Amino acid sequence: MFGSSACGGGGGSSSGSNATATSTSTSTSTSTSSATGTIVGEHITAVLQGTSTPVAPSDIAMGQVAQLQVSGRNSSGNPVTVAGSNWSTNAPASVATVTSSGVLTAIASSATSYTISGRGPNGNLSTPLTVHPVEATVSGIVVDVNGVGIPLVNVFFFNSAGAQVGSSVSGNDGRFQASVPTTAKSLKIDVDTADPIVGGTSVFYRQFAYGANDYLAIDESATPPNAGCGVTLPALTNGHITTLPNQIVLDARISGPPPPPTGCVGG
Repeated sequence: MFGSSACGGGGGSSSGSNATATSTSTSTSTSTSSATGTIVGEHITAVLQGTSTPVAPSDIAMGQVAQLQVSGRNSSGNPVTVAGSNWSTNAPASVATVTSSGVLTAIASSATSYTISGRGPNGNLSTPLTVHPVEATVSGIVVDVNGVGIPLVNVFFFNSAGAQVGSSVSGNDGRFQASVPTTAKSLKIDVDTADPIVGGTSVFYRQFAYGANDYLAIDESATPPNAGCGVTLPALTNGHITTLPNQIVLDARISGPPPPPTGCVGG
């Protein structure tokens, strides 16, 4: 789906609706409500039951129980999460079950991808459901330059051949967790859904720092498309949670996206 060439170092940018450069303090306060109302870009997300740890239904591990919800942004551009309703799945009960209130229980692994359906403020929604065997777990956090967590950031994991093997999305506090095979070697960031609006002005993300290096985010809408830069993962162990040693820090700008990037810049 996305390229996997890793690169670190300097400049560049990446995302039709994201950007880099001037540091800007952005608000990432997220409201949670079961009330209805217009949400822009609504999509199905989930958190492990009894926690605030996000989990992607397309990469949930057997034995995990998660609460489904609907996430997006309100008319002010701030992240919003609502409960959703009418939850269901076409997965057999031997693989996974979903209650009408959105409790997802992953029972057994299956190579088949199924569908979760529900209803948000704007209508019916669906998302893929795949239950994996118990694998390695990667956890981390995405923040802005002021250390404030950023929600709705997509995190993709790749093996050494460049194939996507897992995904997650950052939760209200910027934290994410993903179940991935030990063959996962790198991660990339796609921040299209994370671009907030501050004071009526769009804030764009295109580049992020991890440790001592800067990386480009994925942007398939750029011309030419930018596959982003991969951050090398630590060694992973099945059944063990590996916490990334560094925060993923998004650089922001308010002046709008720069010209389309040509790829990774610098060493």
